[in-house]
Amino acid sequence: MSNQETFKKLPIAAILKFSADYMGNNVRPVLSFTVINFFMMLLGLYSWKTIWIWPVATVYYVFWSYFFRWYFNRKPYLLIKPIVSSMVPSSKILVLGAVFATILVVLPFAPLFMGFSPEFNDRYMRFLQKYMQESDLVDLGLNVVLVLFSPMIFYRPFLAWISALIGRSGSLRSAWSRTEGNYWEFLLMALLFNFGVVAVQQLMGFLEIPLPFLLAALSPLIVYYNVVMAKSYEFFYMDIE
Repeated sequence: MSNQETFKKLPIAAILKFSADYMGNNVRPVLSFTVINFFMMLLGLYSWKTIWIWPVATVYYVFWSYFFRWYFNRKPYLLIKPIVSSMVPSSKILVLGAVFATILVVLPFAPLFMGFSPEFNDRYMRFLQKYMQESDLVDLGLNVVLVLFSPMIFYRPFLAWISALIGRSGSLRSAWSRTEGNYWEFLLMALLFNFGVVAVQQLMGFLEIPLPFLLAALSPLIVYYNVVMAKSYEFFYMDIE
């Protein structure tokens, strides 16, 4: 038997269904989390680019930490030690994302430092100005690349963050190992959630609905996404319970 045949394959359709069933069977707490999440996003919207974004972000982090401890019934749901421990994998995820995004942004400028002629550099600079400053094409391309790499730099490491929150190992290496062979499954998950968010944004934009209502529409989708991640954690980590 090959190594690939021993990998646990994430059943995306089943995970999505079980997550929807979970939300349907826990309407009251799920609704509470959805409402609180909406108000937290609203606070983030109005505190963006101000010093108040930091305390809002901190409370938001604690909120989702509480959510996952509640989901896995890890009492007390609000406990400082696992929240602090979870900051190790979350910081690594943040650094991974920041480094990768920086590389993507800087990479188009690399030809300017490769010793080409001044004429080539002038033409290339005009090209960059046209397609990076005056067009959304490059932004779209960067977003596509980020989605393609998101299974490695976000979705699979996210399970390590959940693990640390509930008092277990927050090792990113362990998360990558346990989810090995599931790139396409996590990519499909990323595409589905990105499609959901974009679809809601486009619909709200077409109807010219104010931004707070957009956040209200996105909030249950975000809660559902986190339930899906919790179910995914159960699938890959249930053997350590």
